[in-house]
Amino acid sequence: MPSPENKLLQIWFAPILKSTGFNKTGATWHRLKPPFVHVFNIQGSQWSRYFYFNLGIYITDLGTLERPSEADCHIRERLDGIVPDRKRFIQISDFEQNIPEQQRQSELQAIIASCAIPWLDRMNSRDQLRHYILNEKKHGLPITVSTFEYLGISKVSAEKFLRVK
Repeated sequence: MPSPENKLLQIWFAPILKSTGFNKTGATWHRLKPPFVHVFNIQGSQWSRYFYFNLGIYITDLGTLERPSEADCHIRERLDGIVPDRKRFIQISDFEQNIPEQQRQSELQAIIASCAIPWLDRMNSRDQLRHYILNEKKHGLPITVSTFEYLGISKVSAEKFLRVK
């Protein structure tokens, strides 16, 4: 069952995500952009009142899910990995930090609009996904061999900077 904070975040983000073509299922939104499904997900920490914001690209040519979870996505990113001010983002994503609600809402909505949506919008072709993996991806969330093959990235190139599963 979602926490009160998770429900609040869903309310705050719904207008932004709906206006950009996303449909909501629980704390996850999906947007079909063939041959991809863009995914935005709110994930609460099981140990605190901190929240993770997960972004994903599901490649429909590699699977049959219409509403994949973020964990099912072929390309995954956490929003804290792409924001310009990671330290501030971590503060406002933590409901244990004493930040006025209106300020937290305003800052988080601005980040969704200025970082999350543009990142997902940019992931709209094989070439863009390939460019992202080869030139921008900084952490090792697993990417499957079939994803590398689909994008025309050799396993040798991929293993230089990512864990391959």
